[in-house]
Amino acid sequence: MAVPSTAVAKRPLADAALMPPPPPIKKIKRPASVLDEDDYTDALSDIIARDYFPGLQENNASFNDVLDKQNATRRNKHAYLWTADQRIPTQRLLLHRAKQQQLISQHAHDDAAAKSDGREIVPLTTGSTDSRPAQPDTWKSQSPANSLMFSPASVDQDGLATQQEDRERKSKAGPKAIVLENTRFPPLHHLDDSQHRHSHASSPSLNTDIINSRRELASTSAPTISAYPGGETPHVNGYAFPSYRDLLAGQAAGDETPNPFKLSSARRRELLHHKLVDEAKRKKKRTCEMQPRRMSGSQSAAATPGNMTPAARKLLERLAKTPARGVVKREHE
Repeated sequence: MAVPSTAVAKRPLADAALMPPPPPIKKIKRPASVLDEDDYTDALSDIIARDYFPGLQENNASFNDVLDKQNATRRNKHAYLWTADQRIPTQRLLLHRAKQQQLISQHAHDDAAAKSDGREIVPLTTGSTDSRPAQPDTWKSQSPANSLMFSPASVDQDGLATQQEDRERKSKAGPKAIVLENTRFPPLHHLDDSQHRHSHASSPSLNTDIINSRRELASTSAPTISAYPGGETPHVNGYAFPSYRDLLAGQAAGDETPNPFKLSSARRRELLHHKLVDEAKRKKKRTCEMQPRRMSGSQSAAATPGNMTPAARKLLERLAKTPARGVVKREHE
């Protein structure tokens, strides 16, 4: 019986060239699933932390445990910050606490799941029911500039109206304006010397005598001579300045109403006060003149003959004594 041969026979190239190409891969169309952005970012963060930072989760877990212990210690130390409300609970407060306890029991499985992972949920509050914000009562700031680093804003920037602005707004008078006529002097009227020489102003505030005397001196032929010292017209290189008459003289209108300002004489009490002050001043001056003047340390040391030579001391003694009679007679002889 003939044994079949297992030798590999080579296929001719002509047969291989005539073989058709393999059929294309059939792609199955699946529906596109749109992921939420939060889910996508959370999953991506988990993948990155798992593949590139394998020890990060353990470090975060240990850090959270340490942080929870510190928070619990701080809460126990400053318990008054979380237990501010120590009043007797009312019926409404008891119902609210019962509702909270019911919610806690409903989420017990979440707590059990957290404990199974080795974590413990730390409560944020321990009995405080005060709903007021944990900040002092202040007003709403209009700008970020605080009062410590910046100066306070003015009234114009705050938009607050002042009392003067309120009065101007409520007033029925017209707006204030500057009248140009009131900022100028009235027109000058030229008068002859014969007319204003004998004119006298009735107002006591004007010294008409001096004005008239100056006007008479200006009209004379010798303007350099003056009746009062210092009023002579100066000369420059022998030439005198021309004198002009006072154009403003006589322009003030006569005041028919009497002057309301009167200077009253000094009272007797004030005169007596001045008299007593002058008398005390005279007495003090007289006593100062009568008292001998004390010599200073330098003057007294200079007057003592302790620092003098013997010859100077003898000369000082001779000058201090009166001369003898015989010496005087000899001088006269």
